[in-house]
Amino acid sequence: MTMNSSSKNPRVLLILVNYNGLKLLKKHLPSVVRTDYDMLDRVVVDNNSVDESVSFLKENYPNVKVLCSNSNMGYGRAINLAVSQCPGYQYYACLNNDMDVDSRWISELVSTAEKDKRIAIVGPKILHSSLADRGLINSAGMVIDRYYRGFDRFDHEKDTERLDRIEEVDCLCGGALLIRAEAFKDIGGFSKDIFFYYEDVDFCLRLKEAGWKIIYDGSAVVWHDHMATSGSWGSFKRNLYNNINRVKSIKNRIGLLPAVAEFIRFSLEWVWCKVTGKDYLSFITKDVKSKMYGKK
Repeated sequence: MTMNSSSKNPRVLLILVNYNGLKLLKKHLPSVVRTDYDMLDRVVVDNNSVDESVSFLKENYPNVKVLCSNSNMGYGRAINLAVSQCPGYQYYACLNNDMDVDSRWISELVSTAEKDKRIAIVGPKILHSSLADRGLINSAGMVIDRYYRGFDRFDHEKDTERLDRIEEVDCLCGGALLIRAEAFKDIGGFSKDIFFYYEDVDFCLRLKEAGWKIIYDGSAVVWHDHMATSGSWGSFKRNLYNNINRVKSIKNRIGLLPAVAEFIRFSLEWVWCKVTGKDYLSFITKDVKSKMYGKK
């Protein structure tokens, strides 16, 4: 990996996590390598893929470093591995393998992060990339409710100039993030207890509790092939993992009794939804909904 040593920009390592994502790499990596930032290195953490992801990367992208895990570690732990193996950077940019990016997304995020040393992470505007949902928001930051559930702001709302703003938020979607190395080290990285789903919410909650700021920057844009990575899991499995990991997070951050209480509460809520046919989103309070869609 080479650097322009004369640049005054902070050093950034872009970390892309991959598991059997050969098709996604072929589709999305071209935009990733076109990212316009002179102090940028790129690394792919491969979670023991059994397709030809690794050979494809080595043959077609020799300037992208590949870290191979001997098991599927999930998302957060794969990022932890990359950070531990690649020290010396001021920022780490984390990206799903199902994302296309604007060429200046990292430049915009770094510019925002450099304005305040208490900013831990900055996240871009995430748009849906499918033809059916093109131009619609996937996530513009997230809202956390009293049960520590995370909800994407403006999901499936039309993108407008009002979402180009920069503002502090409760949480950010982990699919595309710029993380300050100092903040990452301060809280010990992503939770080692969470395999997949909710690791981003847990990460943001721990940063907030440590006094760091979480910032959404709508001037940076990426496009997401929503569910391209985990769509085969089905909604039941995704929700199950999300809620189990949420309870783990509550236990680790707050204690066993609050975690048990929340496990019982969400289990009863889930049963009620199945019996009545209601969606769990019907339980969201008006205050949370107003924050999700920017309404007073």
